[in-house]
Amino acid sequence: MAPVLPATVFPATVVLLALGGLFAPTPATAQALPAVREPAVQEPVAQAPAVREQAARTPGVAPAESTSRPPAGFSVRTLADEEGEHQYSLFVPRTPPPPGGYPIVLFLHGAYERGTDGERQTTVGLGPIVRDDPDFPAVVVFPQVEDPDGRILPAWNPDRPDGARALKILEQAEGLLPIDPAHRVLAGWSMGGYGVLGQLAQGDPLRWSAAVSVASGRSIELDVEALAAASRVTPLWVVAGSSDRFVPFIETQDTVRAIREFGGRVRFTQVRNAGHDVWKTAFSSDRFRAILQNPRVVAPRAANEGPGEVDQTLVEPPADQLPDVDPVPGEDALPSENQLPDEDEFDRLETVAAPLENFQPELILERGAFVRADNALLEKLVRQYARSLPADSLTGTIPDQNITRDALGHKIHVFFSGIRYSGRVTDAALIGRAGNYVTARVEVVDASVTVQRIFMRAPLGHRGFAGPIAVRAGVRRPLVLEVDIRPSVVNNELKLTALSTRFALPPDDYFVCGPGCVDEDGLFLTEQKLAKTLVEGLYEARSQGEQAVRDAVPDFLQNAGSGVSLGNPAGLTGDLLPLPLIEPSIQVQLAGVQADENGLNAIFDLAIGAPEDHPPHPPRREDGGVTFDLATGAGKPEGLAVGVSASLVRVLSGQLVEEGVPRIDARDVPGNPLARLHERENLIRIVPGLSRPEYADDELRARLTLVGPMSAIAQDSRENALVRMESDAVELTIDHLPANGDWQRAGVVRLALRQPIRAAVRKNGSYRNFLALAEGEAARIAALDAQPVIGDRVDGDLAATLVGEGWDNWLDDEGPFSGPLQDFDLPGAALRIEELNSRGPATGATDGLVIAEFTVPDTALENRSELTLTYRVREEPNGAWGGPFTLAPGETHTYKVREPLRFEQIGVAPDGGDGARTLEVGKTYQFHVPVGAVYPTLDAAHDLAEELSLYQKDPRPWRQRAPIAGREVPTVTAAPPAAGVRGTVRTVRGPVQGPALSRGVTPLRSPVRN
Repeated sequence: MAPVLPATVFPATVVLLALGGLFAPTPATAQALPAVREPAVQEPVAQAPAVREQAARTPGVAPAESTSRPPAGFSVRTLADEEGEHQYSLFVPRTPPPPGGYPIVLFLHGAYERGTDGERQTTVGLGPIVRDDPDFPAVVVFPQVEDPDGRILPAWNPDRPDGARALKILEQAEGLLPIDPAHRVLAGWSMGGYGVLGQLAQGDPLRWSAAVSVASGRSIELDVEALAAASRVTPLWVVAGSSDRFVPFIETQDTVRAIREFGGRVRFTQVRNAGHDVWKTAFSSDRFRAILQNPRVVAPRAANEGPGEVDQTLVEPPADQLPDVDPVPGEDALPSENQLPDEDEFDRLETVAAPLENFQPELILERGAFVRADNALLEKLVRQYARSLPADSLTGTIPDQNITRDALGHKIHVFFSGIRYSGRVTDAALIGRAGNYVTARVEVVDASVTVQRIFMRAPLGHRGFAGPIAVRAGVRRPLVLEVDIRPSVVNNELKLTALSTRFALPPDDYFVCGPGCVDEDGLFLTEQKLAKTLVEGLYEARSQGEQAVRDAVPDFLQNAGSGVSLGNPAGLTGDLLPLPLIEPSIQVQLAGVQADENGLNAIFDLAIGAPEDHPPHPPRREDGGVTFDLATGAGKPEGLAVGVSASLVRVLSGQLVEEGVPRIDARDVPGNPLARLHERENLIRIVPGLSRPEYADDELRARLTLVGPMSAIAQDSRENALVRMESDAVELTIDHLPANGDWQRAGVVRLALRQPIRAAVRKNGSYRNFLALAEGEAARIAALDAQPVIGDRVDGDLAATLVGEGWDNWLDDEGPFSGPLQDFDLPGAALRIEELNSRGPATGATDGLVIAEFTVPDTALENRSELTLTYRVREEPNGAWGGPFTLAPGETHTYKVREPLRFEQIGVAPDGGDGARTLEVGKTYQFHVPVGAVYPTLDAAHDLAEELSLYQKDPRPWRQRAPIAGREVPTVTAAPPAAGVRGTVRTVRGPVQGPALSRGVTPLRSPVRN
């Protein structure tokens, strides 16, 4: 009898699971708007005694029209007033109210959610957070700005119709439910974040228990002194994303600084690597939940001035100026005020996933992007991924098995149960081959399969039992599985076909242990004979086990290629789209994949999402012209290249034009760069007819609208990226508003824009890489046509001059083209951008290509203390030690390595230990003196709250001149070679915030392994 246990000799399927991750880059969160869901039928909220607000209400607020109690979950309600009916959304928790009543949040939405449906404002911001949290503890009121053409930044101010109506809606909602007025929170994002500041400055701060403003700044109407006074009454938390392109981080920081200069009190948080969608982190954070229970958790203990500074000479406002805050259950467990710094940083959280099933593409840019991975990079990433797997990653169970065998002329039925397997992946590799296939290699040690129970049944009631019994392999040396795989794409999904599989179980490294016990009842074999038969059968099954592994490979590969994503490539070209204040919704679709002897190429279609209210329809299609030949020629050794067709700018802007999005009042551009354009006297100079007496009391405005697509044409440039922006479809309209009427047009100017852009990667120390606008030709803005509506003349040349001045101010100040660049996350490592270059349309790509080249970033040590650090390092897990090295104050050592480094401080560490720790690849570590400490210690840079110091020294570090080839020669001195460290170690002298460049440094030899 020779029982065979399918897939039990070696856990092949589980080993192959590791290969699935090697083909699947971690996708960035798609930016599709979550669809509004129909409210679910839920049980009604338990009745509780109503708690009436004692604080003064705004005079003139009409009583609620609707008095029916709303159900739990989301519902659309209606407010009726003298202006008509207004819809809004209301969320009610499913749990009964606390004894004092529910906390309540008034949420103010962003510009894109304006409308009259009452639901769109729940799709971005706090709405998706609440939908994904069935236990959200507060009532949330979602009013909606109804005017789609009005001002953006002051839209929610209480002196504006929509801002005043929001307060009426809040009062109506509070009349329907038991509400605790001591837990009333005002929150907003983007346009709504500006509205939070406006409501505090112009309204009654005693109304609010706390306020949260996300991705906001200062509008020209904002009374900063009044806001500062309000912030001394109402705890204010301001949150900004460090990578926000639409409301730049510096805009928010300047607003916080201005509030503090007037004695205001602000809690300010920067979210690293977050863009305009920073709401995902802010509203899903534990701090926001804490605010609902204890609104004063974000109140600074004293007024503060400047980033990171607290003026202890200023005291708390008198008690009679503070709103009454009743204690709530569990409040003692919340963080105390002195545990929160006045300024801190969060890491970006992706807790809100876009519902892919609701994504409706409006347009598909076919062959719009490519990714090229070099073989050396593939090997490095796959090895790091394999070695990062937890020790128990190859453990699990196998379903019970049963077989039937002939023995001595009898049929014996054998049942195997309690089957467990285990193993440990020690190495892996993925290599592209000529002929369009890749070779995947996985090494596993200590593989074992254990069967707890073996039950045998024979005719005439004869039975036998044995167990446990184990099979072990890979004890003396790793087991090696190699598979040649042909990648292909079918219906935008990666398909993997096994061409050949190589796997062997060496006889001298294959062992059968057991069985531990044997029992037989009338079976024609003795217990000793039965045990021997089982063991011999498993030894004889070795070749069958090898074939079982090889047979498992094709089945596994059938589904292993799903889930491949490039992330969101809009980050590379989205900065070239200046007018819209909306981040487009883009998803990638795999279009093709090809392997060669140097690496792996993938081409992607870029799907641009349709507005949520558009009915389903077949998407339009355009061709970006990206080919495998273009991908093959990109990238460098041990690098990854991502190329995006510049046509993305044209198709994105064209779609946004169709949606009516690229339209903005000159006063609403962040930073107010068009201040001279919207001065009344200049508007009258542009349209002289407005000087007539009948228009003397009319309000005037200037609006910029993109009425046709904007193009970005890439040029051939191997050093930095060169792109020329072109548009003949920028329209400037001058409007006037009579005292008792609607906005009317006074004149129109059609403008042409030509803007050359040279973009480069700039290293700001060892923190981040930035995209900078290099010095080049000035923008050319000219008037193509001018049409008066009032009077007989429009001065188009003056309009072009003023718009050009504002454009230059925009570029020179916050700028639409500059800001932090994101890392490219892959299994095993986060790659950092090193270079930008471009290819012109002559290459075959429509409108040309912008190409970003990524590498595994350096591991860096910075000495920010006044003491010299002496240390040694080695590559994990068993490299030879290199050193000792000496790191003087103000110096930086950087290592180009493939493996984590083991660090040990030489000498007595301050804590009495050996100062040992593991340095992860690509991270920066700082030797510094923590706040309140005496001796320095080594911490990862992102463990510190010191990155804001960069903005204190240079509020826009990315605005430095971009490196132009041949103009900047770094001063680099090589440190002594590390005997056991593969790669490069270099020392950069000077300020720690200076760039650590690496030109002209030769990599060291491979380390000696123990």
